[in-house]
Amino acid sequence: MQKIKAPDKVSGWVGCFVVSKRQIETYSQIIPANTILKITDSGIRKYLVSEPCKCCGVKIIFVSKDTKDQFLRDFDFIEI
Repeated sequence: MQKIKAPDKVSGWVGCFVVSKRQIETYSQIIPANTILKITDSGIRKYLVSEPCKCCGVKIIFVSKDTKDQFLRDFDFIEI
């Protein structure tokens, strides 16, 4: 896994992989630091999906309403 520069346009983020820099808590889930997620839709809202858990197969589905700058404070773009 190698960190890369985020595409300039948020709409170009679809299909990119990111890794969480810190633990992120929502009303229904806790996403640990260093969780790898794939961006499946990007605009005002960014939709992210994790790989399935190796134990149980559950996937994290996460929606971020953060601005581009806020999002980049919480996630690094990576190349797998």
